Parts: sequence; C-alpha cells; structure tokens
Amino acid sequence: MNPNISGRIVLLALILIPLYLMITIVYINKINRIKSTIFEFGEFDSAAQNSTFEINNDSNSSYDCSKDVKIGEPGQFKLIYIISVKGSGNTWTRQLLQSLTGFYAGGAYHEIKEEIDTDEFYEQAPFPGEHFKPDSGKVLGIKTHNSNGVKKGDASILVMRNPYDTFKAEFNRVMYQRQTGDGAAAHTASVALENFQSDKWRQFVQKMAKTWSNFYEYVILEAKKEEKNFHILFFDALKIEKVAEMESLYDFLRNEAGNNFEVENIEDRLKCIEEQNFDNFKREKQQIDFELFLPDEITMINGFIKDYKKFFSKNKINFSEKILDGWLKKPTVTFPRKLNN
Repeated sequence: MNPNISGRIVLLALILIPLYLMITIVYINKINRIKSTIFEFGEFDSAAQNSTFEINNDSNSSYDCSKDVKIGEPGQFKLIYIISVKGSGNTWTRQLLQSLTGFYAGGAYHEIKEEIDTDEFYEQAPFPGEHFKPDSGKVLGIKTHNSNGVKKGDASILVMRNPYDTFKAEFNRVMYQRQTGDGAAAHTASVALENFQSDKWRQFVQKMAKTWSNFYEYVILEAKKEEKNFHILFFDALKIEKVAEMESLYDFLRNEAGNNFEVENIEDRLKCIEEQNFDNFKREKQQIDFELFLPDEITMINGFIKDYKKFFSKNKINFSEKILDGWLKKPTVTFPRKLNN
C-alpha cells in the first residue's frame, strides 16, 4: 500500500474514533436521564391513579350504566321488538334501553351463525346483542324497521319521531353510506347541504312521507288485532324528559319482558341516565340557512301529523298533543335553490 495513503488512514482513524466515543457517551447519558424521568413520573401517575380510583369508588357519580351491560341467559326474555321508521332514533333508544336494564338489545339485521361470547367482542361492538338470534331470549329488545315485527314479537316498543327530523336524518344516513361506503358511521354522520338542493331529496321526501303516513297506524292496528301490548316512545319526549320516559318504559318491561326480567339497581341506573351524555349515538346538528321542505311538502306532512292525532284519539291511545303539535311546521319564505343533477 502507498505509504502516503496509509498515513492518511491512520490520521483519520485517530480523529474519528475519539469523536465517536464522545458522541456515544453523550447519548448514553441522555438515555439514562430520560429513563430516570420516566420512572419518576410513572410512580407519580400510579399514585395519582390509585388515589382517584379510591375516591371514585366512594362516589355514586362514577357509575357508568352504559358499560354495566351483559347478555342474558338463553330464553330469559320474551321477544320484544323495537319498531320504527328509519331515522326515528332507534340507535339512541337502544343505548338508553341497555343503560336502563343492564342487558344488551338485539337487532334483526346483523345476525351471525355462531354466537361470540368473549370480553373482547363486547368491548369492540357497540351493540353486541345484534349478533345473537332475535328469538334466543338472550337479548332484550330487537331493532327492526319492518312493521311485521309486531306479528313476530310478544310485545312491541314503537319509536316515533318528528317526521321532518326523521326524513332529514334518514337522508343523511343513506347518502353518507352511498358516498363513503361506511354504514356504521352513517348513523351519526351528515352530508353536504347541497344534497338537500337536489331532485334526490325531493323524491326521498315523497317516498318517506308515504311510508311514515301509515306505518305506525298499521303496527298499532295489528297489535290490537293480535291482542299484543305495545308502548309508544316519542323520541322528542326522550330529549326533554328522558328519565320520566325511561321510568314509563321500565314499567312496561316489567309486565312484558317476562318473569325473569329484573333490574336490581334501577334507581342508580335512572340517575346515571339523567347525568349521562349520549351524544356519541346522535347525529351532529347541521347549520342550515334555508327551508328543507317545499310548501306542498309541508302541507302534506302536516296533514299526516293531524291524521295521527285523530287516529290516537279515536283508538284511545295516550299521546302528548304538545309533542305532536310541536311537529307541525309553518312554511317559510327561504326555500332551497334547485341544483341540476
């Protein structure tokens, strides 16, 4: 090897080796300091968490009824359907029902052949009861948007909502799912307001209004024909007095859910429901600066609301006139601009 090159290599090594050693020592010291800091804060956090845990154990406000829920035993409950037009608030109603009773509600749309019974599954699924067969007797309340559920079940809970809000909520769900493919998120998501300025929205209103106009009348008449009891849950009343509505629902379930239905800590659960925020199961409110419904649509839908008032009175069904009168809409002068599709 050339003597000049060998000398340069030796000189370079003499310079770089000490430099690398210094850098290594500096990094080792930094790592040790970080470890020491993490250890100190870890001890502090552990002590703080233990202290908070002890305080919460002594406080009734720490009770979370929405998480104190389980699957029932096979055949424990009668078959009670939760029947509603799509967009009526069935998701939020089921969450309240689970928090009230301590048992999972089921559904007629998300069944699987094999039942899953693991803690991990219950933690990940918002409504694990949907994965059990409706007639298993292990879930309390079966979600359905099929009016024939009244014939299949032993009793029914009917969820009814302001039709204007119902149509808007369902349109948001349908359009969001079509645009994104995310069916789960669609239950609480909203679409751009331009969608409400399209012919799709106009056609949707006509179709939904026709369905809503006779859906609950059919269910109630069938229930009477089959001599089956039903309970009407007005979604709008839930937003105002959810505890009072849950107390009324609890009385209904005590008579209809079966002899094996019992809630030992009902007072704690009602207090929990009163204090709890269920916004995760509700759609975020949209800021809209125009009227979604045309004058002829408002006239039509208001007519259906008035028809239901007459129907309830004729059949001696308890209902709040204040709630239904609150559904009636007055036409305004600001209507949506029609867009070309």
